[in-house]
Amino acid sequence: MSQPMEDRTVTANQARAEYEAKCQEIKGIETAKRYLEELLSKLMQRCEPLVAFHTVGDTMYAVDSFWMLLNMYADAERKLSDAKAARDYTYAVWQSASAEPHRG
Repeated sequence: MSQPMEDRTVTANQARAEYEAKCQEIKGIETAKRYLEELLSKLMQRCEPLVAFHTVGDTMYAVDSFWMLLNMYADAERKLSDAKAARDYTYAVWQSASAEPHRG
């Protein structure tokens, strides 16, 4: 059963608003990630390695703030992935709600 056009417009407008909100959220998360990347880079330049694994190519750093920033970066990456999935979903809802009803 088709819903009235007035309701479709409200639904489409709400979906568009949610889509735009998710786009803004993604921009914020990406900005935070860039900032964390800069901090991690600066921190790694100042840190002395605790243990260097030459065979693996990994280096462990003894600075607690490095691990804290790395955890924050991982959280930002997860949030970005979730926000992009939500954005894609709200876009699909918006497009679906905006579609003209089929006339038979």
